[in-house]
Amino acid sequence: MKQIKLIAAFLVICAFALSPLQAADKKQGKGGRKNPFAEVGIDKEQQKKIGELRKSMMGDMKKAREAKDRDAMKAAQKAFQDGLAKILDKEQLKKYQDIMAQMRKNRGAKGKGGAKGKGKGDKAKGGKKKKKSDS
Repeated sequence: MKQIKLIAAFLVICAFALSPLQAADKKQGKGGRKNPFAEVGIDKEQQKKIGELRKSMMGDMKKAREAKDRDAMKAAQKAFQDGLAKILDKEQLKKYQDIMAQMRKNRGAKGKGGAKGKGKGDKAKGGKKKKKSDS
């Protein structure tokens, strides 16, 4: 279960890291997701470096997933975070970390209970599933 959560968290981070390449000056990324770099204020050079860093990390993550190597996945994530710390200045990094923390907090609140705790089947609507009759 922890591995699934770790992978899911990593994929979310990757998705948001990719966002500045797709929409650097937009506040919303692809699919309505918030672009964490839009509020950080990165320039074109930083955008390019982050894109290269992300591409490298994605390759490392793919290899780690194929090998089912959790330590390698963690190392790839750490390398990405360390790389960001070298690309962004202290103020930008702090803003990015604050935005990501808020996004993680919001994601956790939305993902619990589905549609007000009800499942998607007929029983959620108060009805019973009909059985097929042989006639």
